[in-house]
Amino acid sequence: MNIALAQTVVHQLMVECLFQVEFILACQQNTLSSHLFVVLLHSMKVTIQQMDIVITCFEESHKFARQFNLTTDLRNHLWSLGFMEHQKSPPDLYYQESRSASVLLETMLTLCTHYVPTSFAIRSDDELKNQIFDRHRSTHLWDRFFEFTNQLLTDYFHDSNEYYLNKNKSEAATGTSNANAEAHEENESISIRWKTGVILTLLDSLLSDKCVKDNTQRIQILEKLYDNVVKCVEVENKEIRKRIVILFSQHIKPFVFQGELPNF
Repeated sequence: MNIALAQTVVHQLMVECLFQVEFILACQQNTLSSHLFVVLLHSMKVTIQQMDIVITCFEESHKFARQFNLTTDLRNHLWSLGFMEHQKSPPDLYYQESRSASVLLETMLTLCTHYVPTSFAIRSDDELKNQIFDRHRSTHLWDRFFEFTNQLLTDYFHDSNEYYLNKNKSEAATGTSNANAEAHEENESISIRWKTGVILTLLDSLLSDKCVKDNTQRIQILEKLYDNVVKCVEVENKEIRKRIVILFSQHIKPFVFQGELPNF
């Protein structure tokens, strides 16, 4: 690859990265609140096709950010060429990855359950939620919900284990550290905290009777997420573990004793 072509490719990547960052910032400040406002108060005006497009946009944003964050060589190369050179660690889209996941999760929870985001000022009544369910809840939407949340749990398990493994190695290693290494570790730590917040939103929703009012539905959801929820018990985070223990002691264990547990 010649220098001119390389510069063109890098420029295109920079533009894409900046666009993605601006997109998710807009989602944080405007789209989530306005989108949920429309869904809750004007649900009959939002078509299934329009909702599908919105969800797809969030999914694509999340996938792009995650793929970029996993491509360490590319991030290091962009950094060496001057992209976000003021930083002490390679460029990343950690915030976008976690925030887009949060927006997507809250959107799906709102459409599929009685979940209402804490940032939403207007409370919904049962009649309004029933209108939302009648309009948007479908097998297709549930399939997308399960696919996304299972992948979310799988990614969190992988990222957390890798983070704590690298952290333990770093603490055990001898020698001096430098400012860049410390900045990189701090960014990784922040990223895990953000991702942990998204997983806690999912687990808290499953625990909340206000969100999932039908325990049969809760068990059906757990049936689909069971394997990956169990894996997350191994994550070195007491808040995650505490919620999983409560989830299983309150909602799974009783079915075990009654012999009514679904076939996981």
